Amino acid sequence: MRESQFCRPKLACLPQAAQRLAFAVLALAVVLSSPPGAQAQLQLPGGLPPKGKTAPRTAVKSPSPKKSELPRKHAAAAIKAPTEDAVIGRDLALNGAHGRIEFARSADGLSITRLTLDGDQISKPDDICRVDVVAGNPIATKPLGRPLGMLRFQVPLEACPFSFDVLEGAILANPLPQACVLKAADCKVDPSGLWGPHAASLGPERIKEIERNRPRAEATMRDNFRALLARTKGRVAVKVAASEQAGFSSVRATICRDYAKEDVHGFCALHMTQARSLALSVAVGQASDDLAIQKAEKRKPRK
Repeated sequence: MRESQFCRPKLACLPQAAQRLAFAVLALAVVLSSPPGAQAQLQLPGGLPPKGKTAPRTAVKSPSPKKSELPRKHAAAAIKAPTEDAVIGRDLALNGAHGRIEFARSADGLSITRLTLDGDQISKPDDICRVDVVAGNPIATKPLGRPLGMLRFQVPLEACPFSFDVLEGAILANPLPQACVLKAADCKVDPSGLWGPHAASLGPERIKEIERNRPRAEATMRDNFRALLARTKGRVAVKVAASEQAGFSSVRATICRDYAKEDVHGFCALHMTQARSLALSVAVGQASDDLAIQKAEKRKPRK
């Protein structure tokens, strides 16, 4: 047979040792004929990089965080404060059971058209006394602004002055240092507390409405408290804010435990929670203003 038929390529016809030598010479020729940069970059898959060199790193783009993972800026919930219309023409009683107070509109906001205070008889402490404060002419109240977001009025009674905040269908009379002594009536009274509708007037539909609004009011209060902490700077200030919020539950329980049939309808707890939410929203606004002032002061050039 001819060589051209069985020895293609020609290297296959050489002895084994000669084949190895020929392959080595061919590989060396390829390496020497390559550019210098190509010689340094020649690397088999899975092989180690040349000594003194490091393998090029491929930049890996980290996935962008989801919107739910990004820090959310806390904002106070917008709460509409009750107006004078919330209590005008309503028959309100202290703790839904004692005394009576009624309001009408006046030039400055509110006037009291009827006020009856229940208390303890001074000469006989075990007996209950009742004093009709408004005999004929209405009592004009004095507006005190909105220190906690709610309308506040002062009742200028000579023997027992007190102030109250307007809630939705109720008023919250602020606590007094001590009970008022009405010597002429032989009666000791304390108007402090929540004045709201009589417990008997809260029917099933109203109770269901209160039950629906209670979780929403609690959630709003928590959101406003978190918004306040986000804007409060300093360990002491944060501690004070947390202490006040923790103490609110105790204050609410103390005020509402005397409201008639509170465990049935929850009227007092709902309105106390709404009032707290409004007060927190005011505190958030004040804290934001303080931060803005501090930033402005830092930007001012020093003399």
